[in-house]
Amino acid sequence: MKDTTAPMDPRRHLPLEGTLNVRDLGGYDTADGRTTQWRRFLRADGLHQLADSARDELLDLGLRTVVDLRRDRELAERPSVFATTEGVHYRQVDYVGESPIDPSQPLLEGAERTGDIYCQWLEVRRDAVRDTLRALAAPGAVPALFNCAAGKDRTGVTAALLLGLAGVPDDVIAEDYGLSGWFLVHRLEEDDPRTAEEYQEQASPRRAMEIVLEHLNGKYGGSEPFVRTIGLTAEEVARLRAGLLD
Repeated sequence: MKDTTAPMDPRRHLPLEGTLNVRDLGGYDTADGRTTQWRRFLRADGLHQLADSARDELLDLGLRTVVDLRRDRELAERPSVFATTEGVHYRQVDYVGESPIDPSQPLLEGAERTGDIYCQWLEVRRDAVRDTLRALAAPGAVPALFNCAAGKDRTGVTAALLLGLAGVPDDVIAEDYGLSGWFLVHRLEEDDPRTAEEYQEQASPRRAMEIVLEHLNGKYGGSEPFVRTIGLTAEEVARLRAGLLD
């Protein structure tokens, strides 16, 4: 397999034993000339195999909050190491529920299908989206980490909303989403017929996130009007921004 090292700031990916896709939302320039801060918000894949040494690395960063976006049955099968870690506020929010969501247009495929499903989450699972952001906006929540199973879908939508609140441009948000493919490519089996490039594009196609951002902008006017619509207060929005930028 060819080299799949992502062309990015080396601080972005945390190569922690037992994970593939732990990344930092810091280091992104905003439209008003600011920069998101490092080691404030981390996005991650499953933490059930996290080595003790890796857990300690996160604790050494001052980690205070972990929001686990997986379903109840996922937690039962693969509990997070942080569910019982002293000093960390662990919260589960079942982001998508147990009932599958189908594309609103059955003929959609690939990135269009994925993006459509993400948009449905924003509409159908509003309470879960709100509760996720509210947990991250709680006083003293930062540094915080939010994760799902692969760290690309539920986690990707959450990261997009946070970066949008910070004022990070849409093309950068889509690029951040697309980085998951660089790291998840290592899940390819030896007998998988796909190339690394094919897998990367299929795992987290930029177009899927572009559809989400188009939905947010077209229907609500952006991330902030959306999160206010689903119930976040002005104070909570301000705390999320402060966590990302100050």
